[in-house]
Amino acid sequence: MIPLKLELTNFLSYQTTATLDFGGIALACISGQNGAGKSSLLEGMIWALFGKSRASSDDDVVNRLAAVRGETAEVRFMFALEEAVYRVIRKKKRSGRASLEFQLQSGDSWRSMSETKMRETQATIEQTLNMNYDTFINVSFFLQGAADAFTTQTAAKRKEILAELLGVNQWDIYKEKAAEKRKALENDLRLLDGRMGDIETELLEREEREAILSALQAQSETLKVTLNAQEQLVRQLRQAADALTRQQQLISTIQQEQTTATDRITTLQTTLDQRQTQRTQYTAILADKATIATQKSDFDTYQAQADQWQEKADLFHGIIQAQRPHELAIAQQRSRLTTQKETLSAQADQVAQLQTTRQQLATTLEANRAQQAETDAQLATLADVETAHQTTRERLQAAQHKRQLLTQQATQLAREAQAAATAATAQTELQKAAATSTAEITRLTMAADKLNTDRIQLTALKTEAAALTTSEQPRLNDLMQKLKERMDRLKASTGELCPLCGQPLTESHLSAVLSELQQEGTTLGNDYRANQKRLSTMTEKMKELDGRIRSTTTLESQLQKHRQQLAHAEAQLAEAARTTAAWQAQDGAAKLADLQTQLADDTVIPHLQTETAALNAQLTEKTTLTRTRQQITHAITEAETKIAAADTTIAEWETTG
Repeated sequence: MIPLKLELTNFLSYQTTATLDFGGIALACISGQNGAGKSSLLEGMIWALFGKSRASSDDDVVNRLAAVRGETAEVRFMFALEEAVYRVIRKKKRSGRASLEFQLQSGDSWRSMSETKMRETQATIEQTLNMNYDTFINVSFFLQGAADAFTTQTAAKRKEILAELLGVNQWDIYKEKAAEKRKALENDLRLLDGRMGDIETELLEREEREAILSALQAQSETLKVTLNAQEQLVRQLRQAADALTRQQQLISTIQQEQTTATDRITTLQTTLDQRQTQRTQYTAILADKATIATQKSDFDTYQAQADQWQEKADLFHGIIQAQRPHELAIAQQRSRLTTQKETLSAQADQVAQLQTTRQQLATTLEANRAQQAETDAQLATLADVETAHQTTRERLQAAQHKRQLLTQQATQLAREAQAAATAATAQTELQKAAATSTAEITRLTMAADKLNTDRIQLTALKTEAAALTTSEQPRLNDLMQKLKERMDRLKASTGELCPLCGQPLTESHLSAVLSELQQEGTTLGNDYRANQKRLSTMTEKMKELDGRIRSTTTLESQLQKHRQQLAHAEAQLAEAARTTAAWQAQDGAAKLADLQTQLADDTVIPHLQTETAALNAQLTEKTTLTRTRQQITHAITEAETKIAAADTTIAEWETTG
């Protein structure tokens, strides 16, 4: 992280906005009087990044005068990290909630990276910096009065800080995730093993199910062939029926046309005969022309006489016309009486016929009732047979069902016996495999612990070597150069005063100062050479550790492999133990032997089948008797209905006819 710009407003000792631009500053020293706000600058960075400060509470970071005015403390801190520029804005009002914004520079604008909650935004900042507050104040920034905070920490805390700083704790995260994934895979494996057991159990029934399937498929094919033949026959019959219907319609049409033509021929022949007769008559009339003329003269005479008689006829018709209403009334009364007489005569004949029919129906009814009683007696006799048949059939079904259950139980026990035998055989091999995997895991775990120790030691050596190379050795070298220059200046001095301390330069003073400087130089040289020797030793040690680490790069994969093998072996051992224990707990061998003994006795079902067939043959007559009784009952009901109707008609005739 490289600071770029810091703005403080109403923060600690700063009332107005103070801006500090770090541009162009590589190394800086902040000096000033007590209370001038030197520490507040650094406190502002920490508070902006982590929300913590040396103040006893968050309200104390607000400047007192600003708090009285109700103003808000605000810190804006801009920094660069991995070629990106970020800005943190944290605000706090006395007795109020704080606010936090985290932004990323995108061109000339800022893109917000803040989350919905302040805690989540803080986690995003720490994740971006890859360090938290404790790591920051122990590694990157020493709090005032706590410069030795890191060295005073416990060994475990220092190890934790270094691990977080160097990213070593990431391996712990990987380890946890790998353990979770291993656990999930082991659970999946156990589920798959259980499923495989179920599949194997079902596969043991494969032959039986395939045989049933083959039989059903063969039966289905036979039924399909029969169905196709029947459908073909039905189609042919339907086609023949349609053709027959069309032929019948055609014949009917032709017959109608033939009848129409015959009638027309008859009509035409009749008309022809009439026309020929008329022609003959007209010819005869024309031949008798003279006679017709004579008759015409007579006709005129007769016509005159007819006119006279017509007058008399008109008078007669008038009399007849006056008489007609009376004759019509008489005719109507005669017709009504005649019709009534005919009706009564017909009713008398019908009643006489009904009386005869009633006698016949009564005779038939008595015969039917006698036959019905006889049939009921026969059916009552067969009821006991039917009860015995029902009882025998239920016993047969129960025996067949029991045998089927026994067969299924025997099959299941046989499978369990085979599984128990297989499990007992496999337990020894699985125990050997588990012991081998356990030994390998123990060895590899010790090697992994040693490897982690080597990694931590290598990291510490690299850190120490880097500190010696980049800081301590250049500092000692610089001090020795300065000391040599002071000694050279002192030796070259010819004045009366010492060029170093300004005292009179006497022989004794010169000798004492040179001796002191020589002793200091010797000490610095000894420290420098000791550091060089230490660096050489650390280099050899780092080479040794690095070589050892490189030679064990496949340690984790081997450890994971053996752990998986151990888990698999333990799961199989547990399953085998459960299988064996379950078989022994239920005394499977004795049960299987007992079931096989029961299944060997196969005499009950054939006996019941024979008895059921015999009773079924006796019950065949019941269907015929039932149908006969229904017919007799129908005939009795019909006869009784007809007799009741006849009695009603006869009673009505005797009363009103």
